[in-house]
Order: sequence, then C-alpha cells, then structure tokens
Amino acid sequence: MALEGDYLGLLDGRWGQRSQQAFLAFRDRQNLTSLASAYTRLIDLNQMASARYDFRDRRIEAFGVSLLVPTRLLGSQTDPEAGEWIWKSSDGSLLITLQESDMQTAQYLHESAGHGWIDGTPSYQLRQPARWVTSGSSDRGEGLYLRSDQRGEVWSTLAIRTIGAERLNRMRVISSSYWIGPPRAWVRTE
Repeated sequence: MALEGDYLGLLDGRWGQRSQQAFLAFRDRQNLTSLASAYTRLIDLNQMASARYDFRDRRIEAFGVSLLVPTRLLGSQTDPEAGEWIWKSSDGSLLITLQESDMQTAQYLHESAGHGWIDGTPSYQLRQPARWVTSGSSDRGEGLYLRSDQRGEVWSTLAIRTIGAERLNRMRVISSSYWIGPPRAWVRTE
C-alpha cells in the first residue's frame, strides 16, 4: 500500500489502524466493492512489485541500521573508509546515500535542503536533540528525504532523492522502513 501511495506510516509489519485506513483508501481508489476483491488486487500488485523491484531489507552493520532497498532497481557503491554507502538507479531518478558526519555537517545538509522547495520551505521538518528529519518536493519535480540520527559524537544521515511521481512512493517505502537496530524478521533480507 505504501508503493501505491495509500500508506504513509512506518513500515513495521503491524496491521494497525493506519494500515486498515490505507487499505480502505486503496479499495476506494481502485473502485472495488468488496474487501475480498481489494485483498486480491493488493496481493497481485505486491507480487508484481516484488518481481519488478525485489525490495530487500539491507542491514548496514557499520551504521547499525536496516532499510528496504529495491535491489533490482539500484546498483550499490560503498566507501566504508569514508563512512558512506550509496545506491542509485541507472537512470538517475533514485539516489540513496547513508553517511556519517559531525553535527555541523548534518545541520548544514538539513539547512541547505530547503533551497528550491515549492514555496521555499520543506513540507516536513522534525528537530529533536538526537534526530532531525527534513522532507518535501521541489519546484523541479524532485522529492527529498533526509534523516540524521546522533550516535555518540557521530551523526548518521540517510538521504533519498527522487525524480518523478512514481519514484516518490518508493522514497516513502524506503524512508519509512529505516530502522535503527537488527533486521526485522518479517521482511526478506540480503
């Protein structure tokens, strides 16, 4: 449902109230009258998305995090000595980076992310002592999600950039799957 744009919450494997609301929104958007036909359509879409993108939970031990990555869509490059992981699509429409930095660099990334936004500001910002999140869409049709988490003196920053509406839902799936801790048992790992 996240790939279809109906579910925008954390991907935690639970069938909670937000999941149920997203399912009903999916059913209504698909113009399906019964729950059974909506379940069948959703299963079909999941199987097609799984075959097309092959989302896998990637564990990055150096950062102590996991996230879902569409492995068929993205190639990866890593530079562990520089404290950076990069995944990008061959057409340049989806880019995921995970990097370590100091607080000043993380702060700069979030502050500079606001340039080029529609109306001049990101659509979402969160500032907590040990977590910063900035996300939104630009006037050039790009989506951006930044999340920085403090780990001692080091800040880990996940950045996801997209171009095009279809990629925006993938960005939501990846960003909402970001998990500090061990891999989750409910998803396929790599």
